[in-house]
Amino acid sequence: MTTVVVRAVAHPRARARVLASTSASASASATATRAAVKVRRANESDVAAVANILSGAALEMASPPPLSSLKSYARLACAAAPEDELALVAELPDDELPTTSAPDVVGVVGVVGVLFDRELKPHEMRLDPSTAYVTNLAVSPRCRRRGAGLSLLRAAEDAARDAGFETVACRVEETNVAARAMYDGLGYDAHEPARIGKFRRLMAALYAGAGAAHFYDAVIGSGTLLKMAGAPAFAAMSETQRAAVVLWCAAGPAALASERLGGKTAAVVGLAFYGAVEVGLAAMCAKYYGASGGDAATGAVCVQAVVFVCYQLLAPRQAAGMLTIARKL
Repeated sequence: MTTVVVRAVAHPRARARVLASTSASASASATATRAAVKVRRANESDVAAVANILSGAALEMASPPPLSSLKSYARLACAAAPEDELALVAELPDDELPTTSAPDVVGVVGVVGVLFDRELKPHEMRLDPSTAYVTNLAVSPRCRRRGAGLSLLRAAEDAARDAGFETVACRVEETNVAARAMYDGLGYDAHEPARIGKFRRLMAALYAGAGAAHFYDAVIGSGTLLKMAGAPAFAAMSETQRAAVVLWCAAGPAALASERLGGKTAAVVGLAFYGAVEVGLAAMCAKYYGASGGDAATGAVCVQAVVFVCYQLLAPRQAAGMLTIARKL
């Protein structure tokens, strides 16, 4: 199997470099022999080819954008200031081009855009400043399975890395199995803004502190919180009631342990478990201890509602039928 030679187009603030011998087998869907692919920065002479490739790719999408917007993008991207965005094109040698290629392609078989400027990135994705956005990765249908898509993506990543970005993010259609396989093979995962992780860490620490304070107050101290909820002192409780109090107190440190030791899913489960325990026990207090318990339940529900709303406000918006994925550089 031949190798794919990628010419990495660097950001103007970074050093230029050439990457060679990128294995063609790095693509999850690579099964055929591939010729050398050259990736370079697009220029105004590439507008027709870029528009043609994007228009062809749009026909395969479940919800294609207007062709006029694709043509406008081609004009703007090919002439954009490189500190704001880069449009890269892939070329195959003339003898490797399909004989049915349109005359206006002239060797250009693929395109990808990399957005650096914050104002150009999709605002609903709420990307971090350290994240570059890869967009409009497309290869002419007649020229696929030759490594052009992989070469373009690698070059886009290199350009983002050289420009000082730490992460690249993009969107892919849920039904585009081939593209998802390529991204999966390169280590792309569901995108999450850094502030979401920071929020989880903050809440886990607060819950752990609250659990420790609740334990000290309920078991060792004067039981102020229990009194406010209308519950009896810890020493006067039944074994079941004591177990419920201990569970309430332990849920906070458990949330912190889940966040520190587990992955994103474990952290979310830990935080949700704490919230469910707190609201559930407060609801029981409302049922068995009257007005005081009702006040405790209302307070618990309000706290968890605020946490949930904050989490949703920080989370990126997902377009219908699209997956937002990212990779650390």
